[in-house]
Amino acid sequence: MTTAANLDIIGVAKSYGTFTALDNVSLAIQPGEFLTLLGPSGSGKTTLLMSLAGFVRPTRGHIVSRGKDLAQVPPHKRNFGMVFQSYSLFPHMNVAENVAYPLKLRKVSKSEITERVTRALELVQLAHLADRPIAKLSGGQKQRIALARAVVFSPDVLLMDEPLSALDKNLREAMQFEIRNLHDKLGITTVYVTHDQREALTMSDRIAVLKSGRIAQIGAPREIYDYPTDSFVAEFLGESTLLPVESRGSQYHFAGTPLRVEAGSPDARFLMVRPESSISGIPPSATATTVSMARSNARSSRATRCRSRWCWTAARPC
Repeated sequence: MTTAANLDIIGVAKSYGTFTALDNVSLAIQPGEFLTLLGPSGSGKTTLLMSLAGFVRPTRGHIVSRGKDLAQVPPHKRNFGMVFQSYSLFPHMNVAENVAYPLKLRKVSKSEITERVTRALELVQLAHLADRPIAKLSGGQKQRIALARAVVFSPDVLLMDEPLSALDKNLREAMQFEIRNLHDKLGITTVYVTHDQREALTMSDRIAVLKSGRIAQIGAPREIYDYPTDSFVAEFLGESTLLPVESRGSQYHFAGTPLRVEAGSPDARFLMVRPESSISGIPPSATATTVSMARSNARSSRATRCRSRWCWTAARPC
């Protein structure tokens, strides 16, 4: 098992002419943590990952691991493992040769290469395919080989750029658990990029949600799902309906009715409703009201506060 490394991102920015891809991003990743960079296309998540890998040089800022600033260190000297979206396996090499490649570059002895390759292939349950050509592998097998190659040299940090996007739904879900189990076995600090919210919620210790080159929110999956800091995070992470509320001093009003709720912040302007928080039925103390929602796909709906949560029912809050 490798000794887990920390990774500190301090004020990292990246500009391409007048376009700002990353805007003063700061983030502390703990040793052994599985952190996911989540966001829509163009949010800066892949640019940040490539900056960590050394393939993109930041315009300014610092990337520190084990007390060393890596911002100007080339990729091959960072001791980071990388799994690409396209796998990037060598077609002229068989499975074992692909996995052995980073060890040969490091001039590891032949006997140790054989031992490490066998161990890495056993971790991904493909030791029986060591001699198979890459062209004869399935998509899921290729992904496992790419993962084995990325961890065979005991990297300080493992970086993964949307590695499951090319797989079908069932295989993608199975691989999510395999990757997480492998992480737990090896304890490698892992930074994972995806635009898939379910993937991020399933696999991560923490999630950093990016928007327009900045971190909109960072926290544990349950924390940012239940307590989003703004409407962007609320709507991007899972299904939700946002209802406008009116602020009157220390109270909030919805459809003219005062709400006995704790706002996420003093500036809160929306009430978030998650579908899984819904309960059917009418509380005995509630009175009925209809609230029209200004959404193209919504009919007139009703809401009530039940068991400290807002839910869709045929009633209003009492």
